[in-house]
Amino acid sequence: MVPLSTVFILIIVSATPLAFVGNSSVFPYLNIVAVFYWSLYRPDRLPILGILAVGIFQDLLLGTMIGFMPILFLIAHGSTVSQRRLLLGKSFYFIWLGFTIICGITSLIAWGLLSLLVGQTAEVVALLVKLGMTISSFPIMFWVLGRLHRSFMD
Repeated sequence: MVPLSTVFILIIVSATPLAFVGNSSVFPYLNIVAVFYWSLYRPDRLPILGILAVGIFQDLLLGTMIGFMPILFLIAHGSTVSQRRLLLGKSFYFIWLGFTIICGITSLIAWGLLSLLVGQTAEVVALLVKLGMTISSFPIMFWVLGRLHRSFMD
């Protein structure tokens, strides 16, 4: 339950408007960090149906088109699982680089899907800010998720 619970909690945190951010639409994809972490270290505890369920929950919570976030979560999950052998046992910086690539691809797909849905090119600056915030929040989120992993799952 810990992996899906952390993704669920981070969805709620990401949906909460924070005064210091100014615009919640550029709050980092903390939930993608959690999907990446658990897909890398405990993919057996992050079932596809659970990923779909929390993704649909986020779509309902934010009012986005149903299926948008599950697609992004599944892309992040599938990309991470496919690269597990390459990433496991490597230094933190290598894992961070792997996350950066996977998050960049996921964000680019999100931008493309959003552009298709609205019928015009989505704002690139917001995408880059959100991507930058997500990549820069990775170290602290990785540390928090690692502590949770050691505390509850080992």
